[in-house]
Amino acid sequence: MQTHQVAQGYLGSNARKIAFAGQVIYGCAHGLAMFVNFPMKILSLAALMLTGGALLAAAESRAGQPLAQLEVLGVAPSGVALVRAVTAGQRSLVELFLAAKPNVNAADEAGRTPLLAAALRGDADLVARLLALGADPRQSDAGGVTPLMLAAASGQLASIAALQVCGASLESADNEGRTALHYAIAARQLAVIEEFFKKPAELAAVLRDCSGLAGLAGGTGDRKIIEYVFNRLPDKSEWSARAYAWCNQALENRDADLLRLLLSKHAGPPAPDVGLQPWTAYAVATNDLALLEFLLTCGADPDTALDAPGDAQLLGKISANFMRSYVASEPGMTPLMLAAGLGNTEAVRLLLGAGAKRGLGTKGKSRLVALYFACWANNPACAQALLENAPPRDRIRIEISLNQQQATFYKDGAVVFETTISTGRAGFATKPGDYVITDKHLEHTSSLYHDAKMPFFMRLSCRDFGLHEGHVTGRPASHGCVRLPRAIAQRLFKDAPIGTWVSITR
Repeated sequence: MQTHQVAQGYLGSNARKIAFAGQVIYGCAHGLAMFVNFPMKILSLAALMLTGGALLAAAESRAGQPLAQLEVLGVAPSGVALVRAVTAGQRSLVELFLAAKPNVNAADEAGRTPLLAAALRGDADLVARLLALGADPRQSDAGGVTPLMLAAASGQLASIAALQVCGASLESADNEGRTALHYAIAARQLAVIEEFFKKPAELAAVLRDCSGLAGLAGGTGDRKIIEYVFNRLPDKSEWSARAYAWCNQALENRDADLLRLLLSKHAGPPAPDVGLQPWTAYAVATNDLALLEFLLTCGADPDTALDAPGDAQLLGKISANFMRSYVASEPGMTPLMLAAGLGNTEAVRLLLGAGAKRGLGTKGKSRLVALYFACWANNPACAQALLENAPPRDRIRIEISLNQQQATFYKDGAVVFETTISTGRAGFATKPGDYVITDKHLEHTSSLYHDAKMPFFMRLSCRDFGLHEGHVTGRPASHGCVRLPRAIAQRLFKDAPIGTWVSITR
């Protein structure tokens, strides 16, 4: 039975939801069982069902006397008996009840009224007749289920219209907070969903459950329903567990349209699950460039904050110890900072291409930027990517030899000039490695060494040393910096832009 299948899909398998299914999906067999258990004084009705209607034929011989006919059957003309007759599908008996004009709002022990039973059976004619006799469309059963919810689940547009005319509200919710719209979505009744959305004013309160409706639509697997519902929900609802699961499926299938739809309707970044870091962080940590590019192409925010520091699952995927520490403790970390600290140059380029802000700082006291992490990771390629207009290494570079105490400036592969220098003396040795010029200061004063003046200062990789004008002896003499003759310092300051690659070797 379609309604039964709908309920199974909606409710899942846990006991609480199965109980709900029992309240909503009471079918003919269940109604018949209730009939058989009716008091002994109407056991003759069971005999009627078994003998093919012999008693009913006798009763009908007393035409125009419905009460007398029910008396022949041994049935009291009560509303509860009418519920049982409607539930069991005994139409001839129902006609006698209606002619006898019982209380059409009477409910059985489960709170079910004749109108609920008629809506469940999909009997639009009977629904209309009961409403005409004064049945209350707002009356629910013990689980809070209303006739409108049942009509929505089975796609009864005619009954829905009649129920709403008589006062049924789209705002009414069952004991689990589900409205008629929820029932229609779960049952994949697109025509009903479209009908409900024609009344936006009545749906205003219902649409506050954006995450629930979005997750419910996603769970149907029906693309038309997903797109229809999502496109009509307010923007920036909270992610639900179900929405996260649907997002994960979209990522697995590389379903760009669905992922864009999910991102457009939810506040915050997509993540593998509730309480975990964004998917962009996972893509960076595992260097999954294809996943990162797909997320960014679909609209994932490249600057989203990694605000779930307790995500042990992500921390376990971060290879650099110092970056694990920062992700776990520094507020305001971003995927760009993580990529820089891990030396994932291509990930850095993808994030920058998607609009990630180079100068965005963390929210801690130090206001750290991505460039710092690239430099701390000793990755000049990442640092160059983070510095706008950094010249390629094969176009402009500086090479420094510690043994020869000499610096050479290259441009387009050719030597422009060489010069004698002085590097760090014993105890303050200049550290070999690859660096980039990260900032320049025409006049710089040391904060470490007695306010020493360092004109034409060119800092290397955000460290505490660099190149600058100073006393040159051709021997190690500094506190770690590379001293240059004045004329050379002036020339390099002018011709070596920020981002220039500097190699220091022995």
